[in-house]
Amino acid sequence: MLKIKNLISLSILLVHLSVFSQVNTIAIEASLDTINHSLQIQQKITYYNNSKTALNEIYLHNWANSFKGNKTPLGKRLIEDYKKDFYFSKRKDRGFSEVEDIRNNERSLRFNALKNQDDILKVDLYKSLKPNDSIDLFLEYTVKIPKAKFTGYGVLKSGYHLRFWYITPAVHQGKWQLMSNLNMDDLFEDVADYTIDIDLPNNYHVESNLYQYTTNTNNSNNYYLVGKSKKDIIINISTKKRFKTFQTKNITVKTDIFDKKIELKASNEIIKRQIKFIENFTGKHPHTEILVDANTVNKNSLQELYGIPSWLKPYPENFKWEVRFFKALTSKYIDDVLLLNKRKDYWLCDGIQTFLMMEYINKYYPNVTVFGRFSKLWGFRSYNLAKLKQNDKYSFLYQFSARRFYDQALTTPADSLSNFNRKVISQYKAGLGFRYLQDFLDNETLRQSFQEFYRNYRLKITSSDVFQKILEEKTNKDLTWFFGDYIQTSKKIDYKIKEVKYLKKEDSIAVTIKNKRNITAPVSLYAVKDKQIKFKTWVCR
Repeated sequence: MLKIKNLISLSILLVHLSVFSQVNTIAIEASLDTINHSLQIQQKITYYNNSKTALNEIYLHNWANSFKGNKTPLGKRLIEDYKKDFYFSKRKDRGFSEVEDIRNNERSLRFNALKNQDDILKVDLYKSLKPNDSIDLFLEYTVKIPKAKFTGYGVLKSGYHLRFWYITPAVHQGKWQLMSNLNMDDLFEDVADYTIDIDLPNNYHVESNLYQYTTNTNNSNNYYLVGKSKKDIIINISTKKRFKTFQTKNITVKTDIFDKKIELKASNEIIKRQIKFIENFTGKHPHTEILVDANTVNKNSLQELYGIPSWLKPYPENFKWEVRFFKALTSKYIDDVLLLNKRKDYWLCDGIQTFLMMEYINKYYPNVTVFGRFSKLWGFRSYNLAKLKQNDKYSFLYQFSARRFYDQALTTPADSLSNFNRKVISQYKAGLGFRYLQDFLDNETLRQSFQEFYRNYRLKITSSDVFQKILEEKTNKDLTWFFGDYIQTSKKIDYKIKEVKYLKKEDSIAVTIKNKRNITAPVSLYAVKDKQIKFKTWVCR
């Protein structure tokens, strides 16, 4: 059984949480073995049946066991992505989760891993769990921590960076939403109230997205972590501090995405500005702490054109770091609050994040080109490619893909997308879609819809269908073109030339285009040797 902490203040907090909210609670007591790189865990899950049907079983996500072997969904996925390190790795470098017992009221329950999905457990209940009732599950298990080189999470030289390391209940949304670990960091989970009690050797310390209390002894450090309505608990256990803390008016930001060349005061001011910008579009963040993890952002995106060596200084001061951090911050700001099935509704989260990035660039860096100051070099500056602004790259790259039929519909499940689409093109298409909606409707309608969706459904299980309903209720215009063809297919918009105008002062042609539905739409920017033909973005009426 989990030992009871004699901390009155924490007890009051936990009582308050349980009285005023019917969310799941997860209490973990763990000890770290730094020799065998393992965690011995005792865990209590209080699960509430918030569905409308009685449940005879409960499913648990056990993603720590996805490293068990080459035939797990994760092992197969890594091979499909041409990552052979895991396939040829030694057993001692891999991980697993060995569950010894699952009980309820001292009565052991029958459980088993699903066929071909070793990272999902089915727990049979000895009596049905009725709607609005709860059940306490007591688990005892050992987690062997894998090397971090496989997914970015696990054993590092200086310690451990842990994510998806503990067992968590699956979401029941009409039916059980089950998903295996595919190295996409997209576990669909409900929020819970957390307490984590972990013992470490005294030369290690903890950084996490939870409040923490430390008790030091001669041989070990005890960390007690507490969080309300949280999910996706990331813990960094290390002999060296990895994260820096930045304080804004209402939010503390912990991050390992920082540039040592930028003064902390300047970084703090930039972060304040970014949070204010995001809040103006969505609303206040419900938590007082945000953990922005570099690994989460890096592994799920391709390198931008910002890979140009920094010593060449093609961009304004701090620009590269500011843009990279804004992308990471918006990602965490949305993912921590909107509880969506990202295998299905990834386009909504990605679309909001990309749209906010475009709006941020448009406000603070409207004149910065893709190639920075290199766009002014002789011999290169005359090409239209050199004139591309930062926000032009979204349309340029998306249409480059679309013209070659590489693009996929935004309703394609995330695990069926190519890496190019999942990491770049689908994000760009979704963000551009919101840009078209903004032109088609108006700024306030779209922003008000986001704010209502964010305000009414934050920290609640929801879907993109709810957002669609909110948006449609705020306008009399027909949005079937967006939620139909644009989202659900990879069809290309069919245009016809309505008017051609030769520009006397430029070697260009301005073309007004029109399509059958008379909607706002983008047209590519082409460059032709000797003569430029410029197709601009037009609002077709």
